[in-house]
Amino acid sequence: MANHPSTSGRRESAPPALLQSTVTRIGYYSDTLPKLIITIGKKGLEPLSISPGVRHPVTLYINGDEYHAALRTTLRSPTVMICPDLIGQSGETIRLVEVLAEQGLSARDRVQAVAEMNGETISLVISGIHSRRDILLCSAQ
Repeated sequence: MANHPSTSGRRESAPPALLQSTVTRIGYYSDTLPKLIITIGKKGLEPLSISPGVRHPVTLYINGDEYHAALRTTLRSPTVMICPDLIGQSGETIRLVEVLAEQGLSARDRVQAVAEMNGETISLVISGIHSRRDILLCSAQ
């Protein structure tokens, strides 16, 4: 992918891991748009050590656009979620539902996440079944 951040100068990466992911509706905004998250199975994300109940900041790249996002989980949940609120490059608040709608994704769409671990960094490429575009998530611990 052309928009993938450079990995030169970093330690050798682990083999990519395929993670099960789903766009999930967790409610509705007051303007009736669905509040969406992306859930990602924890298996394969163990190196991140995401603490339950704590927002883990990440940078989300979607077709070259950068957003500040967060991952969250609970102790008993088998998944990690990308939170529904994003911050754009200019500091504006953007809802994940709006970004996903631009990609042709909505609730219950299954997406594939391919995780590449490189030292303390994880990159996830998330591709939707109905979308021709990729969503790239990068996180530095």
